[in-house]
Amino acid sequence: MIVGVPTETKPGGTPPICLPENIPVFVDKEVMKQVFVIGSAGSEFVGIKISPNDILKYSNARVVDVGEWNEIYFRKGSGIW
Repeated sequence: MIVGVPTETKPGGTPPICLPENIPVFVDKEVMKQVFVIGSAGSEFVGIKISPNDILKYSNARVVDVGEWNEIYFRKGSGIW
């Protein structure tokens, strides 16, 4: 998961769900092939086991091809950050 703006959690502690609606959340298309993933749960020491579909359901995330996304947004400059 990539978080587009800073949150109040420490690095490694940003959860993939329950973020404010103004924070864009992107999930790589390869993650969607997994039965479950482990994500941060608000602390770098706490994790959450969650299905990729539940990430989409509870975060309003967008599925992207991170390789393609990286090319478009980081190299060409999108103004997201």
